[in-house]
Amino acid sequence: MDIRPGLIGVDWGSTRFRAYLLGEDGSLLDKVENDQGIFAHKQVNHEEILYRSCEKWLRRMPEMPVLMAGMIGSRNGWFETGYLSCPVSVDSLTANIIPLPDLYSHPVYVVPGISALAVSGLPDVIRGEETQIFGVVDASSANNLMVCVPGTHSKWVQVENNKISHFSTFVTGEIFAAIRHCGSISSILTEGVSDPDAFMDGVGASQHAGGLLNHLFSIRACAVTNRNALNLNHSYLSGLLIGAEIKSALEIYPGTSKILVLGTDALIHDYNSAFSGLGIAVSSSTSEQAFIKGLWKLANASERVILTMGALYA
Repeated sequence: MDIRPGLIGVDWGSTRFRAYLLGEDGSLLDKVENDQGIFAHKQVNHEEILYRSCEKWLRRMPEMPVLMAGMIGSRNGWFETGYLSCPVSVDSLTANIIPLPDLYSHPVYVVPGISALAVSGLPDVIRGEETQIFGVVDASSANNLMVCVPGTHSKWVQVENNKISHFSTFVTGEIFAAIRHCGSISSILTEGVSDPDAFMDGVGASQHAGGLLNHLFSIRACAVTNRNALNLNHSYLSGLLIGAEIKSALEIYPGTSKILVLGTDALIHDYNSAFSGLGIAVSSSTSEQAFIKGLWKLANASERVILTMGALYA
């Protein structure tokens, strides 16, 4: 028996648009991905992007609901949703899902973001990762779990008693991109094949005294003193930044015993290598699978969304 469609789930970030057609049982039936992130164009019509990206599904199943998470709910997105303060559970998050005007006959909803105070006392925010987190949290892992979600803005999320209790953001990927494209270090970052030894050298250096700002200049100093080959600097920089992130995160969350790395295959590989080199055991899962499971969990916990899903075949 064919599984009937039940929900369109959308992960709409800064640079990428990802949509998933989910069956009545939460299984993945189809997906669409493009570069129509919220910062892709200055003049953007979000309704048009959503409709064109998912047109074949929307036409096939009138009134099928759409549940979105990520930067689409930010100040620069379609509609700015608020932030829930930690601790946040599935129930508190779904109670604050925001309905948008229907897209033709399709109900549209947006998951809100989450906020917390960093150890510095300054605010921190999440949009999108909360959905992934709830996709990997179950009864066996709901206590004292730390989830590392690497990316442009890496998130370290603490889960306690089935709730997101705290998190911290590190601009690791953004700094990597910035250094690659401007400044004095960029001129000696020769793109080449990834070098595992140079990467681990960077991870090791990040653990020394001096701090990241001091360690970064060592890339240039080693180049001008002929201490390393230019084609290794790219991997060394990656290891240095990832190692610094791990070091800082574990200082914020001492005593962490269970760490799950949640990301793309490439990021999982790099972070697992760094953790292993530091003698830290971790597990891992892909962010796409986590997002799909998390969104389905939120949809089924939301009275608004579940009612529209149930009306499809009533």
